[in-house]
Amino acid sequence: MLKARAKREKPHVGKVDAAGNKVPSRSLTTPHAPIARRSSAPEEGYVTVDSAYQADQFNVPADSEGEFVRKTYAHFARTGVPDDGFAEGKEYTRERNGLSAWEEAALSRPESVSASAQNASPNPGAMQTEASILNIALLSTPPITARGASFAQSPKITGDGIGFAVPQAHPKSSQNATTVPSSGSLESTLSSNTFLSTDEWRRRQEMAEKRREELLAKIDRYGFFADPTEQGYHRSVLLPTALFDLPFPKKKSTGIASASTARPTSLSHDKHAAAEGPKQARRPSTVHEARAASDRSHREKEQIRIVKWSKMLAVRDRDQGHNAVSYDFSGGLDKRLRRRIFKGVPDIWRSAAWMALLQHQTGTPSAAAYLARAQPNLKDGGRARTLADHTHRFAKLKEVPSPHDVQIDLDVPRTISGHVQFHTRYGQGQRNLFHVLHAVSLMCSDCGYCQGMGPIAATLLCYFSPEHAYAAMATMHNHFGLHDTFSNGFPGMVENLYVQDQLVKLYMPELAQVLEDQMVVTSAYATKWYITLFSNSVPFETQLRLWDAWLLEGQDVVTLFALAILWAHRATILAPNADFEVILGSLSSFFVPENDDSILHWVESALHRRDVTKAIQAARQEYHRKLANGDAIPSI
Repeated sequence: MLKARAKREKPHVGKVDAAGNKVPSRSLTTPHAPIARRSSAPEEGYVTVDSAYQADQFNVPADSEGEFVRKTYAHFARTGVPDDGFAEGKEYTRERNGLSAWEEAALSRPESVSASAQNASPNPGAMQTEASILNIALLSTPPITARGASFAQSPKITGDGIGFAVPQAHPKSSQNATTVPSSGSLESTLSSNTFLSTDEWRRRQEMAEKRREELLAKIDRYGFFADPTEQGYHRSVLLPTALFDLPFPKKKSTGIASASTARPTSLSHDKHAAAEGPKQARRPSTVHEARAASDRSHREKEQIRIVKWSKMLAVRDRDQGHNAVSYDFSGGLDKRLRRRIFKGVPDIWRSAAWMALLQHQTGTPSAAAYLARAQPNLKDGGRARTLADHTHRFAKLKEVPSPHDVQIDLDVPRTISGHVQFHTRYGQGQRNLFHVLHAVSLMCSDCGYCQGMGPIAATLLCYFSPEHAYAAMATMHNHFGLHDTFSNGFPGMVENLYVQDQLVKLYMPELAQVLEDQMVVTSAYATKWYITLFSNSVPFETQLRLWDAWLLEGQDVVTLFALAILWAHRATILAPNADFEVILGSLSSFFVPENDDSILHWVESALHRRDVTKAIQAARQEYHRKLANGDAIPSI
């Protein structure tokens, strides 16, 4: 505030003419008020009245890229994205070729229409612009956030917050701003001077609603668009049920290739068909057709299991509104529960069962060992243990900038393909994923952020609210060994690769010899299995079944599942014409079990064999002994 006031001067009355009349001075003329205008570039002599725009100006801090990313997500948290879940959306952060999102929003407001459009005579019944027509049409039906009514079974909280403080405008931040909207946005590409007739407006509404209904019809029960061509898998193979008829082999087993005539079946055309064009090179419906029979059987059984699981789960905690927030197993982790988990948790109870399994795991000896290795690197010292602790910490971490925000933003759109929740750029699903990964990146100084965290967080967001998804990831990090997996050097992943290598040599020596002769190392094909817990390597439902068992039994389940993939390819690997390219290509495929029950039963039976569990434990102990002694780990 100015302490000195300007000295008030008496008005100049002007001169007197020959007749004695006073001639008014020009200084008495009332000055024109400053012209108010709404624009992304306020000019000298104008007063900007759009306070929301002023608050949205980008103040360049030290971390300009990261702050711009956070600012963009905060903007869409306030405004939302039209047709969230179905529209592609527009990119603002990975490619910055025009205005920011908030600058385009300022230009798209009605007050930003040019003077010529404002002065034009209105056309009765045609007062809607093309952009606003499309927005109204797309928003006429509430957008699906996580799981639409056609496939939603599990209750889910879809909270969304701004998460970051909005930087105030710098006094000079708008001087060099451009007033030309980016050509890529929906609002700016359509002329604000274009007026539509009532019939045209209705026609476009009907077209938008029709497109929406067509997309809804393609979404499966888990939220994925039904067309697998959108997934972008390089090669998909079907794993017939007959491949798992034989149980986990005994030690030093031979002749395993001739023991079964079944082989993995390619779900892609050969190279000659691929040359005919992209549509001929892939049969998208075969993935669903191959699993159709087992899916129908599983759905029928699931309806019966829903009733059984409702009796096995009891409410553990409720919020202030008396809504259940956590569950526990009424009978503990008994044999019946373990058997039913391997049969598959009903999707309607999966979020409750997963949270209960996470809480039970924190009290096991293996969880204590994992926490002891992670605790020195935890920013909170490992004090957060309960769901409420993690939820409170998530709210705090959302407000803290992360040095990994730019990389997280780069990975968010490509984390999970073809899912309605994560399809729209900057939609609610992508914002939730960004916030969870942002908070996770600030949790541990050693892990920070790794790309493999994205698919894990996205899977959790299909069943949990963002704060509960973060709580689940924090528990997995501290008590399930994800700290070892993602810490510097990926020691947990190397350990799992080492254990897998030792088990193959012990139980499948013929396969081990061929892999060694062809120089196919385990890390060449299995790294992504352990980093992402088989996300994007098997169908989503198969991944969920694997996670059910992993949350119950721990890391050994993932190792045995990897051995099941090798076991299914035993005939391919031991074929006379199998070379490096054939073997590596087969083991790098997208695996589609014909029946999830068959592969999970194979894993369960192996886990119940004492010699197998002892071999796994011995391999892990040997790895840690070599690591402690500084011995060289064999190339894996």
